[in-house]
This record gives sequence, structure tokens and C-alpha cells, in this order.
Amino acid sequence: MRCQRFILTIGLLFAPALHAATFSVSSAADSGNNTLRWAITQANATPAADTIVFNIGGGGARNIALASALPAITAPVSIDGGTQPGYTNAPLIQLDGRAAGAGIDGVHLASSTSVLRALSIIGFTASGVLIDGPGGNTVTVCHIGLNGGGGALGNGHTGVYIRSSPNNQIGPGNVISANAVDGVRIDLAAATGNAVFG
Repeated sequence: MRCQRFILTIGLLFAPALHAATFSVSSAADSGNNTLRWAITQANATPAADTIVFNIGGGGARNIALASALPAITAPVSIDGGTQPGYTNAPLIQLDGRAAGAGIDGVHLASSTSVLRALSIIGFTASGVLIDGPGGNTVTVCHIGLNGGGGALGNGHTGVYIRSSPNNQIGPGNVISANAVDGVRIDLAAATGNAVFG
């Protein structure tokens, strides 16, 4: 018994730690290495709370024109558009869904404790952001339905749609406008404890 306890203790001491990773997006292409699609796929493959940062073309406003849905986010991650060089107070990274197809959401948060920050999300046929995972996510300083300069390019359903997901925070600092149905919609009994800030 003592030997087994000793082996178990040694095993715990040398068990691999979960280290969060940072994935850098340097391409505005729809797919391929160093794109947003690639970075989300990498982050989904790790259980740690990873970070996705941007440095596309050396900085400035960049449009990511999507030809299909991005992967649903299934593991905690922070997608920080504010890391794009030149960012001050309006999003420089724009997710453009006008060519993504029918019934497509811009960003699908099926995880818990993820963060979307400083993104412009426009032109998707469904919602700009769909949240239907375990909850505890944050969407802040994003333009949803507007480009970085404030021009209206709304999404086909709701700006942020929280469906059966608790304890999410929308804001502060978002500008949500020009979406076809609602700005923020919270549905179903499990969607408790959500907060919306201006």
C-alpha cells in the first residue's frame, strides 16, 4: 500500500500541467495557416484557456471575408481584436459574413468563460454572435452589425443571441445596431444570470 501511494504521489508531481497557448492570426484569408479559422481550431484542441491575437499586414483595419461558418468555439479562449497594431477604440478586425452562406452565425460560443473583444461582426445571415454553451462568456467593445467606422452592415437575425446559456456578460462598450431582428436576445429558461451593459 505504501509503495502504491508513493507511485501515485510521484505520478501527480510529474503530471503535465495545462499551459495556455497564444495563437497569432497574421492572415486575413478565409482558411489556411495563421488564419482565424486555423487559430480557433488550434484553441479548440487544448483544454486550457488560450488567447488568439492579431497582427495582420502590420496593422490597421483588416477584413476577414468568410466563405463558410467558422468552427464553433468549444474550449475557453479569448479572441482579442484589440491586439491588432493601431487599435485605439474602434475595432480594426472585421469578420465579414456576406459570402458565408445561409443560416450562418458569425461567432458561435459553445464553450464557457470565453471572451470576444474588439471585433466588428457584420453581414452574417443568422446572428452576429450565438451563445449556447455552459455560459460565463463575455462580449465587449465589439461592433455587431456595424463596421469599424460605424457604417451599418447588419446581421440577418440578432446581434447577440443567448440561447439557454447562463451567466454571460454583454458589454461594456459594445455598439450593436442594424441587425434584422434584435440587438440582444436572451431565450429559454436556462438562460439565467445574464447581464447586458451599455
